[in-house]
Amino acid sequence: MSFERGSVSFRVFLPEGGLPDDAAARLQKEALPPLRAIGADPVEGWTGGRHGLDVPIGEHNASFGGLLRVYRVRAERRPPAAYAGAMIAVEEQARLAAEGRPVLDRRTRAEVRREVLARLAGETPPSLRIIPIVGDPEARMVYTGAMSEASADRISTAWHRTFGRKLEVLDPSSAARLRRASEPRHWPDAGDPAPLDPGGEFLTWLWFVAEERGGEFEAPDIGRGAFVLEGPLVLGCDEGAGALEAVVRKGEPLAGPEARAALRAGKRLRRARFTLAAGGLDWSGAFDAPRFAFRSVRLPEDLESRDPPAVFVDRVGKVGRLVRTWLHLYGLFLSERTDSQRWASTSRTMRRWMEASR
Repeated sequence: MSFERGSVSFRVFLPEGGLPDDAAARLQKEALPPLRAIGADPVEGWTGGRHGLDVPIGEHNASFGGLLRVYRVRAERRPPAAYAGAMIAVEEQARLAAEGRPVLDRRTRAEVRREVLARLAGETPPSLRIIPIVGDPEARMVYTGAMSEASADRISTAWHRTFGRKLEVLDPSSAARLRRASEPRHWPDAGDPAPLDPGGEFLTWLWFVAEERGGEFEAPDIGRGAFVLEGPLVLGCDEGAGALEAVVRKGEPLAGPEARAALRAGKRLRRARFTLAAGGLDWSGAFDAPRFAFRSVRLPEDLESRDPPAVFVDRVGKVGRLVRTWLHLYGLFLSERTDSQRWASTSRTMRRWMEASR
């Protein structure tokens, strides 16, 4: 999903030292090689932000409206598995007939496989895996479409190789440091038998606050706001007897007994849809708490402009406002969670809330 239009799925990264002034020149040194250079092995590199093959990279295509806008692209020539398997079988049968053998040994079969795949790679158009990346120098944040842990690690590694600086993913631990709070491993124990799950505890707390406190808040640079959570819900835990994950969907998941039973069994809410209103704007989407990832977010109405840079800057600004608002909510959670007396009281109230039927 693109940052330019429609809904957007993204994770937030924190660039060490902010964004470098010579970003375009450094990115060009690690740009995606020409597609003709792709053989049987995949290649990776950066491209400009206009499309997934936008090279060479310069200020004209890496900067858009004052924001860094690029792609990380992985290109490979991979024939369809069924077709490749059939062609390997054809070649093996030809070898058997030519050499008059009943079977091929393992070494010959491996050789046939390598030869066939190398030949097919030269005949197969390259496939591209494209991850959009937007850097906001003012917010000192980077938003990417790297949703899985593997893709997030690749982006962080590539960033460090290109710029010589760390790119840290925003997760419950780094978000706590950003809010100048203690990291989860130092949080007080309130006697809860469930293992520490900072993201799940936060999202479960949001559910509790939405139902028991009205879900309203006041943010200094955003204004008055409110939020609600909706299904489908994913509840889980990392250890224990029975199922480690429960999915509750259809009907009214938040009001049904299944979700409360999962909470009482030690699970925490790990993913849910949300609607957030703040500062006269509305967002809706899903939040993946362990990864601190936003999925299928519908941004507030786009700026009424036909100027692409203005629309892009406006949308990225609204992404940033969502992140700041969510970090403010996380800060409210941290103010309770890191205070042993307050959290002990909150935990007792939450346990009664979990036991209550609606």
